[in-house]
Amino acid sequence: MGIHSAVRLFTNICTLPFYTFLFIFSSQRQCRQWTYKQAISVHIIRLVLSALSLRGKSPPAKLEPGAEGDRFVLIPPAVSSTYKEITRIDREIQPAQTGATWYPHRPQKATELEQVVLHFHGGAYVIGDGREQDAGYLARTLLKAGKGRFSHVLCSQYRLSAGDRQGRFPAALQDALTCYAHLVRTQGVAPERIIVSGDSAGGNLSLALLRYLENYGESLGLKPPGNVWLWSPWLDTVASSKKPSESAPHFQTDYVVEAFGHWGASHLMPDPSTGVTIHNPYIQGFGNPFSTLAKVFVHTGGLEFMANPILTFVQQMRSVKGNVVEDHLSEYGPHDIILLGDKLGFEREALEAAEAAVASLPIQTLTAPPEPVWGPSDTIKAAPTIHKTWSPYEVTITQRLRPPKYRWKWPNIILPRQKQLIEIPERIQRVDSVGAMMPRPR
Repeated sequence: MGIHSAVRLFTNICTLPFYTFLFIFSSQRQCRQWTYKQAISVHIIRLVLSALSLRGKSPPAKLEPGAEGDRFVLIPPAVSSTYKEITRIDREIQPAQTGATWYPHRPQKATELEQVVLHFHGGAYVIGDGREQDAGYLARTLLKAGKGRFSHVLCSQYRLSAGDRQGRFPAALQDALTCYAHLVRTQGVAPERIIVSGDSAGGNLSLALLRYLENYGESLGLKPPGNVWLWSPWLDTVASSKKPSESAPHFQTDYVVEAFGHWGASHLMPDPSTGVTIHNPYIQGFGNPFSTLAKVFVHTGGLEFMANPILTFVQQMRSVKGNVVEDHLSEYGPHDIILLGDKLGFEREALEAAEAAVASLPIQTLTAPPEPVWGPSDTIKAAPTIHKTWSPYEVTITQRLRPPKYRWKWPNIILPRQKQLIEIPERIQRVDSVGAMMPRPR
């Protein structure tokens, strides 16, 4: 950031008391529909990002447990053959040990991980770490929206690019691949049960990981994930590297300043000796759609600076035959409310977006055989049948059964198979209840 930007930042900080008064009037806020908290919070975070861009250096990465305790884990690199071609373009950038934080707790056994979210945090590849203070709100929001659909969220602490050139591309992609391979090979989670998720720069990284797995996954024994969630993904890194104009749409209603995007893009660039530029599809998602078997969900803030590229990218991906892409728009939302919703005052919108993502997951229905509940005198009181859907809903139906008019003479009796229509909010499924084998009570 130059001297002119520094002067402007100082001026904006000095005028902060003025804005705290001005935003009392809804007509003077960045968006009339915003609350006072939303307006002032967006303005303050805008100043914070300007200050960080002026400093121009990422905080040092820490691989100690810290406040997260045993929830923080160290993941060693996968076997060397896992990293091919694009991940090997720079001899100085080698696969390394990476950190990650489990939410809400560290799983004690692999059976706890029937379905898991692997999340990559945002921050233009220059800030963030996936720990409690950074991604705690995001992880809790996803778990709350999941309603038991997935039990854990694993937030990666991939290498950052600013301040240490050992973090430039493809370092973050190597770390993302390391985490994914860890879940599949070490934790034993089936790829189709993994949801790869990423906000802002993490969305860019998630897309790069998905592209890599589509290209090399079959040969590596690492199939692509079943679902990918992109939250305000940073897709047009080329535009960010050119310092976009402040007259761009929604620039005034977002907290992302042009200097922040330029800072991230300039440090992410590969070493010139590799021959790989920022236009490479693994870095520049916008304009580079590809075929994928994973179901993709994209969330966009209607008033965020990057709304147009994101919405255009959704159409680009949908134009590829076989792709399934769903999107959700928070009409008055700024950038990345899934990460900063609590700080910006957009908690409701963030939860709605998370619920939309969960609703986009394919629903599978498992019906458990009813277990009889015996009443007095050896009579059947009730046989509850549990119809468990892979979220967002779980339904329990209790069938009231008439007691037999005869005394038990046979070792068991088979109840007839019945059909029930289960009405679930926003979804209706017809489920067959399972005929129950009723043993003779002893």
